[in-house]
Amino acid sequence: MRVDDDGSYKNKNELIKNTKGLYKNIVNLLSEEDRDSIFEQLANLESSNENAHDKLVEYIYENYGQDISTPLNVVREIYSSNKALINAFKEYRFDIKNLTTFENLPRLVR
Repeated sequence: MRVDDDGSYKNKNELIKNTKGLYKNIVNLLSEEDRDSIFEQLANLESSNENAHDKLVEYIYENYGQDISTPLNVVREIYSSNKALINAFKEYRFDIKNLTTFENLPRLVR
């Protein structure tokens, strides 16, 4: 994303902050023992990742004019990477039965 006076710098920083927060939360979950707490926190991380993605995509469409393909690709790649990290953590911490339970939980309301 470019850094200029139209506010995109703020959104770049927001993107960095969201990603750092996700990584910090994943690291903190490594020591968490309560399965239900882990499930809830992972669901919150998934929802937060989706919300951050949607918010930034909306911002790009509203503020970047015709030059949107690169910023959209960057935001999509970061979203996909964060989603893959969350899924990898689920596979690391839970057996197949627990993963099935997690996947069947209702989505949190945005």
